[in-house]
Amino acid sequence: MPNRSCNWRNKDLQNDTPEAALRETFGLQEYRGMQRKVIHTLLQGDDALYIAPTGLGKSLCYQLPAVMQERGKTAVITTPLIALMRDQVRKLQELEIPATDFHSDMTRNRERVLEEIQRGKYAMVYMSPEQLQKADVIESLRSTNRSFMAIDEAHCISQWGHDFRPAYGALGKAVKHCGFEQVGAFTATASPIVEQDIRRTLAIPKENHHRENPLRKNLQYGVTKLDTRHQKIDAIEKLIKEHAPGKNDAVIVYCGTRNDTDHIASMLRFRGMGAQFYHGEMAGSMRRDTEKKFMGDTPRVLAATNAFGMGIDKPNIRLVIHNQFPSSVQNYLQETGRAGRDGKPSRCELLYCPQDSELQEYFLERKVPPYMFIRGVYLNLVEASQKRSMRAEGYFSIDLFPFYRLFDRKGKWDIEKNELRVNSAFSILEQAGIIERPSPSVFRIAGALDENETGQQLVKGMRNQRESVGRFHLDQMLTYATSPKPSQQQLIKMLGQNAPNGQTK
Repeated sequence: MPNRSCNWRNKDLQNDTPEAALRETFGLQEYRGMQRKVIHTLLQGDDALYIAPTGLGKSLCYQLPAVMQERGKTAVITTPLIALMRDQVRKLQELEIPATDFHSDMTRNRERVLEEIQRGKYAMVYMSPEQLQKADVIESLRSTNRSFMAIDEAHCISQWGHDFRPAYGALGKAVKHCGFEQVGAFTATASPIVEQDIRRTLAIPKENHHRENPLRKNLQYGVTKLDTRHQKIDAIEKLIKEHAPGKNDAVIVYCGTRNDTDHIASMLRFRGMGAQFYHGEMAGSMRRDTEKKFMGDTPRVLAATNAFGMGIDKPNIRLVIHNQFPSSVQNYLQETGRAGRDGKPSRCELLYCPQDSELQEYFLERKVPPYMFIRGVYLNLVEASQKRSMRAEGYFSIDLFPFYRLFDRKGKWDIEKNELRVNSAFSILEQAGIIERPSPSVFRIAGALDENETGQQLVKGMRNQRESVGRFHLDQMLTYATSPKPSQQQLIKMLGQNAPNGQTK
């Protein structure tokens, strides 16, 4: 690891413009006006929210201020994926910029790295949001000479975002607990309600919000309308031959279920195409191996759930196919944004048949369980609280996997199905103030439900609000899928529409 006297620290950056420093340090040929505004906002010590399409250099907008900060100060970068952290840190270290990652995979060197962070060894420390809830991390950061916290993939903060993550929702508290007085949030897509959630959670003033034009002119959008699902594999093969025929043309086929990823990859291999599948329930080593091979263009076609893609920087993806339409326009734009990152023409195609809406209805029920299911989760939490030894202030911990299994209604263990449904119930109860959940497996009963008519109304109201917003998003995607002239402009217009009852409290 380079020390603080490396090349970039020896330069008198205070006398350089941010544009010149960015070009010199990061090798950029061009520097856009919106980047300049965001960088200046952070350099001035103000909070910032930056929404820009994939591939436009959002990470540089927090990396440069971290490089230009006062010697000995440390910026913390929060990202959701360990692989993404490692990739960013590797690139920074190649530039002789002192950076490190800090996450759940670290066991042996945890105390040593925390000590190095306290001593100001690193200009940037990449952390998962879960780490920022741990007492030793909070204590270390509070005694560190901090600059700012940057939150990448900030849409994960919002319950209306396409990758909502409970630990992200707690980042507003983490910023205060760790002693940060400045924060920057960055994401590729955000609807008005997601934007509002980000600004509210992180207390970012509206005037410090910067948004790029989301239109990417090199992406061509289209919809292939089919009569039955059985026609989809033929359509996928045809699209690959038309829009990604070259041996270096990479393709992602997004699928709604794990079984679909395996089936489509097998069918494409049977037809002579190099293809592999990817989903979140694969073993970690298998996921990493598949990702590494795809990044090296062998195979060049990947059939994947939406577990794949965040933080992936592969420039030659010529074609992104959606085997089923996603749950929202925001999801769709985020996933199609992985195409054409090298600026060359690329295709984004949605396959649609009338039966597809059944799958999304099924997913919506998992995301918005019935009130009686939410009540059952609450009652089981109360029972668990009576059996566990209490921590300070009434907090207790539970083993989540057996807890998920309590709510397996058909006697068949389906962890993915139950995990999402139960976590949705946790989220609704937490938002209503009935429970507190400072970390994924730690809880506190903060209010009554059965004896509290106000609590019941709050829970029911929030549950119904989520269902209303979810159906609004599905209706938008259905409108796009059945449109006679689908286009990227149509999707972007939809992204800016407010969902009914979608105002957060």
